Amino acid sequence: MRLDVTQPVSSTNKTPAVLRFSYLKGGVRNDLTVPLTTAVATGLPTGYLYACDENQTYNFGSTEVDLAYGKNGTYAYQTGMSGWITFNNHRFGDPLVGTVKAGYFRPSYPFAITSLPSGKTCIAVYPMRLAAFLTALGADSLAVNHSLVVNVDYTAATGSLLLTKPSIPCTDLDYGVVLQQCSDLTSFTKGFSLVTNLRVYIGEDFNVVTTTPPTGFTPTGAYYPPCSLFAPENRYGVATDPTGVTLSGQVGSLMSDSASVPVRPLDSKTVSGFTMTSSQVKANLSPITHPANLPPIFMMNWLVLLEERRREFCSSN
Repeated sequence: MRLDVTQPVSSTNKTPAVLRFSYLKGGVRNDLTVPLTTAVATGLPTGYLYACDENQTYNFGSTEVDLAYGKNGTYAYQTGMSGWITFNNHRFGDPLVGTVKAGYFRPSYPFAITSLPSGKTCIAVYPMRLAAFLTALGADSLAVNHSLVVNVDYTAATGSLLLTKPSIPCTDLDYGVVLQQCSDLTSFTKGFSLVTNLRVYIGEDFNVVTTTPPTGFTPTGAYYPPCSLFAPENRYGVATDPTGVTLSGQVGSLMSDSASVPVRPLDSKTVSGFTMTSSQVKANLSPITHPANLPPIFMMNWLVLLEERRREFCSSN
């Protein structure tokens, strides 16, 4: 899956105005344009889609959605609803007396625009919402849509000339990515991976719920969905600085600690930019010993291997 910022509000306001979400449906890539500051049609609430006319009923199944009922810019709202919904005055009241109204909905999006206490604009990603959202789209399950890349589409061909390529290392002028609602990733039966060229802020516990290991898994101990985060920098906390972090699994970098600017992956920073002391960081690092521990994207399938093919070992063809 891909989530791209494709347009800011203006040349002076870099707040994202449009996102493009790309996913697989029947093995074919589909794009969903998500307007953040304008409605999907004239007079509709921002981001909402038409469901049915007044006094008609729509079945949303088990998927939680937000509802709007009304017309011409005047609506009554309900959030977090599911199942059979009848759009009428009895349920919502009459937001526009004397006018025939209609019902609208939007799935609870697994992403949003948010700001840190510093004012930095970020794209929030909610992995635990993805299963229901993909179901609402009729998309392939998380067994297929199990990796997400978050990017800024700064190319002249498809993106906006008002968007710029993020800096590495990231600066406070670049967007950030906030991970929230990410503690229970057991719905990702094949694991979950996030790849971005933006700074990532881990806003809460990440992947701390155990699940049943796959058939044939032999190592003992607790089993978690295999996950990976590829980003130029990770920071911890969103609203406040955490008092400490505990890391389990593997931590690495494509940069060497002998580079001109040494990279030390275990050096951790809070949302405020303060470096955490060694007493605040606990790490239980271990090697991968079974294929079931490999996430969808891992170091070796992320790298491109260039290998010399010696002439004496090649055929005449």
